[in-house]
Amino acid sequence: DDNSNHKDDSIKITLFSVIDGIETEKDIQTLNASNDWKYTWESLELEDETGKKISYKVKETTGVDGYTVSYSPSDTVTLIADEPKIITITNTKPETPTTPTPTPSYTSVDIKAKKVWDDNNNANGKRPSKVRVHLLANGVDTGYVAELSEANNWFYTWYALPLNNEDGNFVTYDVVEEGVDGYTSSVSGDMYGGYTITNTNKKKSPKTDDTFHVFGWAASLIASMIASMIAALLLRRKK
Repeated sequence: DDNSNHKDDSIKITLFSVIDGIETEKDIQTLNASNDWKYTWESLELEDETGKKISYKVKETTGVDGYTVSYSPSDTVTLIADEPKIITITNTKPETPTTPTPTPSYTSVDIKAKKVWDDNNNANGKRPSKVRVHLLANGVDTGYVAELSEANNWFYTWYALPLNNEDGNFVTYDVVEEGVDGYTSSVSGDMYGGYTITNTNKKKSPKTDDTFHVFGWAASLIASMIASMIAALLLRRKK
């Protein structure tokens, strides 16, 4: 146990003879630092008076509190003439159990809603100053309504919503937006990563480069018409 401070400790070991499974106490010895925690029994009988083989068992009968005991190779041996047998008794101090890190048990969830506008930076000026978003639980309106606007960066979070209802059933949360005139609405995401509500202008204003194309086409048409008129005048003069 990496602790050498056992000089005042001691243990008692008992020797038993075993014949036909019956144990008989033969001797008790004390092991401590002064005898180097060792003892040898000598001149033990190999058989009883009837010729039955005798096995010997060693047991630690009084030990050190807080330690477990093990025997190697076993606590019982069968003797053979002129062949010493060694039983090693090991006292082990169990490691202090560590408190396992608890596995988080999630009982609530935060629902996030984010607004995105797809209207060419409000080119037609129809974007409202705010929108209203409803929170649904298993498809039913919870009554929780959030207003999204530039003031909150078009973002809102409902905090610590229970994942189970009173009956213990799992709750799925969704969001739905009140209709916005001139826009279509779509929702993406999920209840864990958050929802994104995208509003798209039903009739987008033409982009700047599209306007240039229109003007370019009109200018080409006008130039062509003027060229045709000049050609017609020249022809008439030649006549």
